[in-house]
Amino acid sequence: MSSWWRDFRAEVKACDAARSAFATPDRPALQSARAGRDRARRLPRALACIGQVLFALNERYLINEKDALREAAGFPLTIADLTGRAADVWRHIGNGECTPAHSLLRTLDEDLRAITDRPGGN
Repeated sequence: MSSWWRDFRAEVKACDAARSAFATPDRPALQSARAGRDRARRLPRALACIGQVLFALNERYLINEKDALREAAGFPLTIADLTGRAADVWRHIGNGECTPAHSLLRTLDEDLRAITDRPGGN
């Protein structure tokens, strides 16, 4: 398993942990706010990890993460509608809507896992 994939999975797990901490009604308000902020910080990193994994799967060098997802959308091994779905994640992040952004990232993770599990994806 590549280090990029491990990093991505770690980000998703951290988002899950932050989500459960944020969603617990018995948590003090400050703790919940911190969990939400931490979660929001991790979402963009998870998107970057998706780009890194797609570059690795397609045996391409990643020079700059700025346009990585747009470039990765054109690779032979890629996620359907990657550019549009990433834009939706960014829109939710920008609006402070972490839960829908997290849900979209989970579906991207599932799609990425499907690519890595099929022949020619490892």
